[in-house]
Amino acid sequence: MALKYGRTAFFAALFLFIFVLPSTSAMALSTCPRNTPKVILKTYATKTRLIRSKSANDLTMWQTGHTNGGMRILGLGGGEMGSRLQVEFNIVTLKNGGKCAQVKTVFGKFYAKPQIHIANNFQKGTCEYKAVMIHEKKHIAALKGFLREYSPKYEAELKRIVKKIPNATPVSSNQVASEEQETINFIKSYMYQYEQKIFSVLSGRQQKIDSATEYKLVASKCDKWEEKLAQNN
Repeated sequence: MALKYGRTAFFAALFLFIFVLPSTSAMALSTCPRNTPKVILKTYATKTRLIRSKSANDLTMWQTGHTNGGMRILGLGGGEMGSRLQVEFNIVTLKNGGKCAQVKTVFGKFYAKPQIHIANNFQKGTCEYKAVMIHEKKHIAALKGFLREYSPKYEAELKRIVKKIPNATPVSSNQVASEEQETINFIKSYMYQYEQKIFSVLSGRQQKIDSATEYKLVASKCDKWEEKLAQNN
C-alpha cells in the first residue's frame, strides 16, 4: 500500500478597503502635515473543521488530477493561512484647496482556518481512521504553532511598513482616489513579499512532517488498509 499525504495550500489574499474621513478644519499649509498612523492587528485560529465527504480516490483526484500510479491520499491536514487589511484614510483640506490623503489607521487580521480531511473509506473509530487522524493533527499543530510564533513578527513587520509610507502630497479632489490607491499598493507590495517569505517557512515545516519514516509509521499501525481503500471508490 502506498501512502501519500497531500496538503491544501491557501495563501494569503490581501484586501484593502478605503474609509474616508473628511477633515473638519482647513489647514493653512501648502504641504501635507505629517502624521503617525495606528496599526491594530487581530490574530486568531478558527475551530478545526473535520471533512468526511471524499473517498481516498476523490482526495487523490482533487489534489493530483489523477488516480494512477498506485498512490492514494488518505487524508489532508492544513487549511487556510491568511491576512486581511483595511486602510482608513483621513482627508485633510489645505487652505489652498489641496487635499492630503493621510493613512489614519491600518486594521489587520492574521489568521488560520484549520481543516482535516479524512477519506470516508475509514469509519470513525477504526484503526485506519485513528492513524490518519493522528498524522493530520501534526499538521494542524504546525499550523497553529506557526500562527502563534509569527503573529508578533507579522505585527512588527506591518508597523515597520506603515512607518515607511511616504508622506502625503497635496492633490486636487479628483486625484484623491489615485493617491489613496498608490498608498494601498505600497503597503500591498511590501506585505505580499513578507507573506511569501514566511509562508515558505510554514510550507517547509509541513513538508518535514511528511517524511518517509512518518508514512511507514502510519502504515504499520493497521493491517486492513487495502480492504478499506476498496470501499467507497
